[in-house]
Amino acid sequence: MRLNEIDYLRPLLFIQLFFTHAFTIYTATSWTVPAGIESVEAYNWIARVSYSCMLELFTFISGYVFFFVYTRKKTNFRELVISKFKRLMIPSILFSILYYLLLMEHMDFNLNLINEIICGVGHLWYLPMLFGCFLIAYFIIDSKKPYILLFVLFFVSAFSRCPNIFRISQIAYYFFFFFLGVVVSRNRVFIIDYINTRKKAFLTIVCFCVFVLSLAVLLPLNIHLKSLTTDTWMKDYLLSALTRLINIIYSSIGIGFWYYISICLAHKLPQVSSIISQFNVLSMGVYVFHQFILMFLYYHTSLPRLCGSYLLPWIAIIIALPVSILFTYVFRLTKTGKTIL
Repeated sequence: MRLNEIDYLRPLLFIQLFFTHAFTIYTATSWTVPAGIESVEAYNWIARVSYSCMLELFTFISGYVFFFVYTRKKTNFRELVISKFKRLMIPSILFSILYYLLLMEHMDFNLNLINEIICGVGHLWYLPMLFGCFLIAYFIIDSKKPYILLFVLFFVSAFSRCPNIFRISQIAYYFFFFFLGVVVSRNRVFIIDYINTRKKAFLTIVCFCVFVLSLAVLLPLNIHLKSLTTDTWMKDYLLSALTRLINIIYSSIGIGFWYYISICLAHKLPQVSSIISQFNVLSMGVYVFHQFILMFLYYHTSLPRLCGSYLLPWIAIIIALPVSILFTYVFRLTKTGKTIL
């Protein structure tokens, strides 16, 4: 039995992923602006809106699928650790080394470098974080009071402050969304039946309006709050907690909206096309390879100069998407490649 709603949800999510990273250079945040590229305000907002619930939705899907698989094939903790270490940690470590060698300034081999590689370099940080979520979820997935636990995790996500050793701080934030996926998966049949028996036109309009309104109001507010500075530790903590709280709210709304859309698609098109099915198989590799390709195009080719500020991200997406799919397909032709991707 397949989760058709997830088969439709992943491609939608990867569109967000490519738009986020292709347009990140216009946000003046983590990526350096390529030489000759000017600021484009519309592109700044494309990146921010695309990023608004992207990683939270990735994490939600992992929890959703984990519960579905776990209830049909219960594994012990040792089997889970081995399985997820192969699936998440080994690709993270191997491709972090490659990322370091190809895309970063080399530093001396020391404990800091080892820690950085183990915890994931660049976009690969997400894989060790997700590994931690799976390990924690194993011990609470059968909770008799999931809604109370979800409520507690909501406050942990918003208000906890932990050192980010081995991604602990990020696990504390994202685990709420992982367990949200578990809770929704527990009630999957009821939710799908409820949506499919309602008038979809009205429900779609309501969901879309709530989603757009949350982004229009909460996303700019969050960006503004993050730009503020404080003069005491307590004020800094409260401001940080408030921005996280707002982020959780609009991310949860975004998850609800895209999950609703995926259920509608699964109901309308119950037979998932072979192209979408194949993309789902290749999705892990696409995630791993796409940023390598985008960064190579932006910082190691003449593409920025040839395309200019307005064409660059669109051309980069057109190149990076098929190339990352091709790399993944070729890599998976080997036994090792198929095991880790």
